[in-house]
Amino acid sequence: MLRLSQCIAFVLLICGWAEVAVAQSESAAKARGVLKERCFTCHGEGGANEGGFNYALNRKRLVRELIVPGDPEASKLFERVSQGEMPPDGEKRPAAEIEALKQWIDAEAPTFTAEVNRKFLSPDDMLAAISQDLGDANDRDRPFYRYFTLTHLYNAGFEDNELESHQQGLRTCSGD
Repeated sequence: MLRLSQCIAFVLLICGWAEVAVAQSESAAKARGVLKERCFTCHGEGGANEGGFNYALNRKRLVRELIVPGDPEASKLFERVSQGEMPPDGEKRPAAEIEALKQWIDAEAPTFTAEVNRKFLSPDDMLAAISQDLGDANDRDRPFYRYFTLTHLYNAGFEDNELESHQQGLRTCSGD
């Protein structure tokens, strides 16, 4: 009899965890939708980097720099949105969007399902790519090739739009 009650308790516990996981997933999807719709155009899309912020859809960086999981009131991003400072177009934000961000942060800012998971690129991988590129270069130009790498940012989980911002900065510096 004890075993049956333990099994039932275990099943109920698993079901409870499943409900929490579904709720967190829904909250993350809603928050990501708001961030993509309202923030990403200026803060990430195509390398856009308004105000030095180009990672609107990068949860890891949001948590590291603008979000305090479990505490919306201490989160810079939520503060700016809830006070109507962002987006700066003067349009009143729908309460449902603000609430979606609040619920996501309250739920410990669970992971977005669309987060980037990449293969780690080792220094050997990077050097192999450079070697291949040099091998493809013509003999006349090869001595003038120089390389900058963003491998450390790629490996740190920066999203493609963030990497693009850095690439644009390098192109600007190099005169391309």
